[in-house]
Amino acid sequence: FRGPGGPAESFTVDQSAGINTTNAIGINYSDKWNSKTNITASYFFNNTKNKNYSSTNNKLFEENLTTFRNSNTNSDNFNHRFNARLEYKADSNNILFVIPSLNLQQNNSNADGFVNSYKNSNDSLYNSFSNALRDKSGYNLRNNIMFRHAFRKKNRIFSMGFNTTFTRNYSNSTV
Repeated sequence: FRGPGGPAESFTVDQSAGINTTNAIGINYSDKWNSKTNITASYFFNNTKNKNYSSTNNKLFEENLTTFRNSNTNSDNFNHRFNARLEYKADSNNILFVIPSLNLQQNNSNADGFVNSYKNSNDSLYNSFSNALRDKSGYNLRNNIMFRHAFRKKNRIFSMGFNTTFTRNYSNSTV
């Protein structure tokens, strides 16, 4: 856990060729609920859209060969991240930490391409069209529960922790 905002990588977005649009918002919360309980929490959302269109026209004059290539890709990515840290100080020697984290992600993308090669205007050598659709989603739920006891003798500490992680990823592709 890296402060209220969570890990630094939670705020990064992969760079892709084309036009990228990113919308992001986050909120942090910190409070002392009572003399024994402190909490910090954060929520972060981002949405990244990428659009990339390319068109290429090659002409080999010696062979009188012309090739057109067009490709179009679009992707839409959503991320939700929630992190919290609860500290309960039962007394001056005993502390209980509860640190949950939930990350949700969804990505939808499509890509299509077209290639046409010909020698003369009515002499087609090669035509190709491709299309790919991809839908991906997943979540990661983590929890860290830790108990720490400080003994009266200086620098003597006993700690015990329990971690749980539940991850699920889904992917569907059509080519």
